[in-house]
Amino acid sequence: MGVLDDVRKRLNDVPLWKELGTIPDRTKALEEKVLELEIKLSGKWPADVCKFCGERGMRLYHSFPGLDSKGTAREDWRCEKCNREDYRYFKPATR
Repeated sequence: MGVLDDVRKRLNDVPLWKELGTIPDRTKALEEKVLELEIKLSGKWPADVCKFCGERGMRLYHSFPGLDSKGTAREDWRCEKCNREDYRYFKPATR
C-alpha cells in the first residue's frame, strides 16, 4: 500500500485533482438550483425568451389598442438578438 499512498499524496498536490474532489458537491448544488428554477417556471417560458433563437431578447415593440372581432388583443414582440418577430394574441381578461 505504500505506493498507493505515495500516489495519493502526490495527487493531492495537483490543483486540478483537488478541484475534481469538489465536483459532486457542486453538481448537487446545481441540480437543486435547476429544480428550483423549473418549479418557479412551472413549464412556462418567460415572456422575453425568443422562440426562434432561445435568447432572452424579446421586447414588446407595439401593442394594438382595442380588440379584434374575436375579443383578443395583439402585441408585437421583436428579438434584439435575431431580429425575428412574434405576434401574440390574448384575451385581456386572461392576463
